[in-house]
Amino acid sequence: MHHLLSRILERVYFLFLTTSDSENEINIADDNSLTKDIFSFWESQSYTVLKKEYRTIAYNRFTIFLERNCPTSIQLDAIEFLGLHFSKANMKAFLADITEIGNSNGIDLNKYNEFINLFYPVWEITSEELELIGPDRHLRSGHFCQSFRLNREIVLSELLGKTFQLDALIPLIKPLERDNVTASLLENMSSNHLIGEALIPRLDRLLSEVCKTLEVSEPFDIFVSNQPVQGAWIMAMMSSSEKNYITITSELVMKLSDDELKFVIGHEIGHWLFNINDITSLLNACYDEEDNIPSISLQNLLATWKKLAEFSADRVGIVACGSLEVAIESLYRVSTGLDPQRMEFRGKDYLNNLDSELPNKLDLKFFRDDIHPPLPIRMKALALFGNSKLYQCWKQDKELIFEDTNLSEQMGELIRLLDFTSENPLHNRRLLAITLGGFILAGVDEEIHQDEIEQIKEVLYRFVLNADFIISYVVKLIEDGADLFPMLEDALVDLIVADEEEKYNLMNVFIEVALSDGVLKSEETELLLQIGSFLKIDRENILRVIARFLGRGFFFEKQVPDSIFDLLERKHPFHSGNLDERIELANNQKADPSELNQLASDADPFVRRLVLFNESTPEKTRMELLDSPSLMREIHEEMDDNDPED
Repeated sequence: MHHLLSRILERVYFLFLTTSDSENEINIADDNSLTKDIFSFWESQSYTVLKKEYRTIAYNRFTIFLERNCPTSIQLDAIEFLGLHFSKANMKAFLADITEIGNSNGIDLNKYNEFINLFYPVWEITSEELELIGPDRHLRSGHFCQSFRLNREIVLSELLGKTFQLDALIPLIKPLERDNVTASLLENMSSNHLIGEALIPRLDRLLSEVCKTLEVSEPFDIFVSNQPVQGAWIMAMMSSSEKNYITITSELVMKLSDDELKFVIGHEIGHWLFNINDITSLLNACYDEEDNIPSISLQNLLATWKKLAEFSADRVGIVACGSLEVAIESLYRVSTGLDPQRMEFRGKDYLNNLDSELPNKLDLKFFRDDIHPPLPIRMKALALFGNSKLYQCWKQDKELIFEDTNLSEQMGELIRLLDFTSENPLHNRRLLAITLGGFILAGVDEEIHQDEIEQIKEVLYRFVLNADFIISYVVKLIEDGADLFPMLEDALVDLIVADEEEKYNLMNVFIEVALSDGVLKSEETELLLQIGSFLKIDRENILRVIARFLGRGFFFEKQVPDSIFDLLERKHPFHSGNLDERIELANNQKADPSELNQLASDADPFVRRLVLFNESTPEKTRMELLDSPSLMREIHEEMDDNDPED
């Protein structure tokens, strides 16, 4: 639950440690050290008590840093990570702490200046900017509202971050952030109106009140869009240090009360607090929604995740407005466009009858692609939180508790309604058919290898996120001595009766598995013909499908044997000798010109330079080397180095 906060604190502590001149000046067991005293200030600002493993992880990172002779790259990785999660006030507090620790450790002034100068360009700040800001060690990931966040959404967000390699792609986050927010700002400035104390004082006041309630000091701008629909959205910077833009339609501003608008504003700030935009922006960069789209299984998972994120943001909305009844009426207005009073809507009565009116899972499949949960489920989730021990303890006594088992169990029931693995009732039959067919083809040589199983799983990932369970199931069938052929035929019959057009897609899947080892055996062709007969494809068409598949993916190119080179007396493009052998050959004035042609493509510029000046090098090859910008640059740089100084 506190994974991100622990990772931030771990990097803070690591960078504190790197202000030391030597390992001897750091004693991890010394609880009275200045480094630990200052670091404890950062820990104490968290809304919860954390396990201290991150200190050990930080020290291990510091040990590696020392062993590798203190490479700047390790520091930069930590600085870049913190840049995404620090506010400017955090940055100022951190740099002040670094200075105090460095002075205490007696760090060399030049070394200190080099270290400090790493931060400003990475964080894209100036010392002049920081002079205008007060220091603050409160972290967004340590905000008190984090304790209200839906547990499953936290875990799912962290798992998706790992799935999408977010840590490895941190350098991409900033440009994505800049592009998205710039586009949002341009759109808002061109057609919408920025609120202010003079232009729209009501919204300006409400924003200030919500930020005070939520204890948020980061900058937000609200734009009003002149639209006859009710809606609101936020373009939140992934970095904590930049301004964020909330857009609210004029219709929503006109129809909602002050408290209802507080719920809406709080909800949007909740999205910023919980920072899901990094994953969303990365997805937009990875998929173009046309030729390149996520698999069905991943689409289903992302649809569930986005709905859970709405549940979490709604909880911040309740905190902002302070009333479950107001939150329910806000959702009613925003979702239906109707006035609850004029429609005689009674929130309490609606919630009391909601259990019997919740839609079933089959009906909810139509909401799979929606970002927001269906209104009845969303209201039910709000009511569960508003009446929970978790919220009531905070509302009445400002006491934060970190586990509400009853709320978690009740929310689990709602999440199961929303979570789709497939809307196709034959989904499991498809998984079974692909796996059975894959194992039949893999066992053609009476032995199934792990790489063949991995290829079957690779195909299954297009339809399911976890392929291990279906693989294990079929392995047990084999261990029990089951005959896979009739099982495969039954599954395929069910599939093509439901959708005859699917038979060629399935046939291509089986061909792909058969070719996974790079060779098509005659026994595999016979099995494919048999599988094709189950799919009601005649023999000639099966063979045509196989032939067309072979023309894809450079299959035939991979089959060309090396003997072709000998047969046609072709030279390989690169010389196979080690570096010393290649240098000796390139320097040999009686070398075979064909071998010098090979060496002219060498990766080592020294070898290519020797070829250039070798008398036996063909003139055409020499001219090509003279046209090489990289080689000419190398030669000119050496000549400049050898020139005597004036």
